[in-house]
Amino acid sequence: MKDLQLRDCHKDVLNKTPFWGIFEAIVENRLTNAQCRKSDKMIIEIIETYDPTNDKFRLGKTYLEALRHGQDFRYIATITEFLSPFKVVILIGSSSSAVDICRDLSGAAKEVHIASRSITDGTIEKLPGYDNIWLCSMIENARGDGTVVFRDGSAVCADVILHCTGYKYHFPFLDMNGNVTVDDNRVGPLYKHIFPPLLAPSLSFVGLPWRRVLPLPLCEIQCKWIACVLSGRVLLPSSDEMVADVEAFYRTLDASGIPKHYTHNIGDALCTAGEPENTAYSKFYALNSVCSIFEYMDWLASECACPPLEEWRKQMYAATRRNRMLRSETYRDEWDDQHLVALAHEDFAESSLNKRLVQKV
Repeated sequence: MKDLQLRDCHKDVLNKTPFWGIFEAIVENRLTNAQCRKSDKMIIEIIETYDPTNDKFRLGKTYLEALRHGQDFRYIATITEFLSPFKVVILIGSSSSAVDICRDLSGAAKEVHIASRSITDGTIEKLPGYDNIWLCSMIENARGDGTVVFRDGSAVCADVILHCTGYKYHFPFLDMNGNVTVDDNRVGPLYKHIFPPLLAPSLSFVGLPWRRVLPLPLCEIQCKWIACVLSGRVLLPSSDEMVADVEAFYRTLDASGIPKHYTHNIGDALCTAGEPENTAYSKFYALNSVCSIFEYMDWLASECACPPLEEWRKQMYAATRRNRMLRSETYRDEWDDQHLVALAHEDFAESSLNKRLVQKV
């Protein structure tokens, strides 16, 4: 941000945009990234698309004029306050952040359109339970007058475009001599998303898998496997065998039509019994995975000679997912899985008892 070296004429243009308040605060060292909420960070990403050579903002290959909405805004308290003066909002992306944000915006904006790569058939549908949220195909182009054209040919005149496009893997602090690269968000080659065949076991990656994963249990079992390998308790295949495994995995992705940027998406291909079928929501969570998170974690557990993930935990995860779809606004406060909570307590009690017995022996 501070390296942009904007001149006063550029700041005059930015001053006419609705996010000038946060921009000014950062430039003047009154606000740091640590103080920013997620919504503010997205606004920062929008600011960073500013091109000082033509005083415009970049959306792909298209340049947009700085819109003059909300000129009186000097500080952005919340994202709904930020967008309340506007009518039509487009969110690019369809993962968790986009879902949460679009729901927050629905009460303030006239229309919210979610542009998602998961919507491929051109059918525009409303998000279940909402009258002003639409799921759309990805953006084809944007025009200077604010009109946004989707790939199915439909178009809307947008007041605001928010990028909810996730994160890019980037490791500038690692010099891996080309043995590991990041290509379209594929970190590779990595054996089981962890070990680079030519640098294993001295280098490993933890936490790369994304989309509906269980972050803490996932990272824990990955670390256990890494510890087993480093201690010599578990032996990795040879470098050639690991390379062959990775290449076979890539071929499976290609054969399944899964894009390269979904390489580390291993959270979608799990049991979805009880979820609505053939709806906008099911398209919203289109499968782009060849392995479920539970299959992956159970494989790691077997390598470490650890017990697999408890069945009640898997069922609780699936129940929470269904509950979120059925009670999108209240799923954090209302649930129907008390029987699974009871099973968890029984499991904890049994595990504690077994530990005491082992200590006595």
